[in-house]
Amino acid sequence: MLNGLPPEVVKKYEDDIKKFEKQEENVEDLQKQLKEELISNVRNIIGVFGSYTYTYPDGRNGEEVIDYIANKASRKNPSFLVVTGKSWYIYKESTDEFIKESTLQNCLQEFIDKGYINDFGYCRILASICNFAVFIINPETRSTSEYEEHEFFRNFFERNILGIGVLILKPETTEESILCGCFDIEKNSISGNDYYHCMKIIKGEIPNCPGSFHKTTFASLKQYVEREFLRMVATRNWELIPDIFDAFKSKIQYNN
Repeated sequence: MLNGLPPEVVKKYEDDIKKFEKQEENVEDLQKQLKEELISNVRNIIGVFGSYTYTYPDGRNGEEVIDYIANKASRKNPSFLVVTGKSWYIYKESTDEFIKESTLQNCLQEFIDKGYINDFGYCRILASICNFAVFIINPETRSTSEYEEHEFFRNFFERNILGIGVLILKPETTEESILCGCFDIEKNSISGNDYYHCMKIIKGEIPNCPGSFHKTTFASLKQYVEREFLRMVATRNWELIPDIFDAFKSKIQYNN
């Protein structure tokens, strides 16, 4: 495979492969260690993942949106641990105590600084410990971390219960463009705000269709509609996400 390449290129290639393989072992070691340490203290973990830099149509930036969703998800799900790329949250209903810290993320960052793992490993570790997850997909580009999404899809510990991909639509998005005919879509409403559940792919991949659900990649959309623990929805109002999450969660059985 490496015939004809200069010796220095061959060596670099081999060194990179060895480094990747070593970091892969390190990532799996940390995944297993965190799972054992966390599950003994908290059974259910919700991951909230998306772009920290994207600015939404209402002027709120990604960091504010992720923090809002994680905060509200924590308060609506007492005893659950909620994790994002920067913090973890937990609400103790018995004492009305809300905690937000970054100790877990800081610890993983130290492993990056020491060369034990890379950014990819950081994302994978966070996603793998979650058995619930929300992936925020913005209107123009797929900015939710595909690393976390892919890892959650992988279901490394075979304990995933619910993962929701949420496509955030522009306020002016018409219902006609959402219901393009390529998918079986169920319309629902919470407090007067509509959201749309993509339940089935009807026509397959249609590259030129302007339908809203085509804004996400077809490969991941296929996973969302076919995997038992995944759902794909779209909404014009990102503040609705914690309520949408709870609406789906209320329909499934799990150990609290």
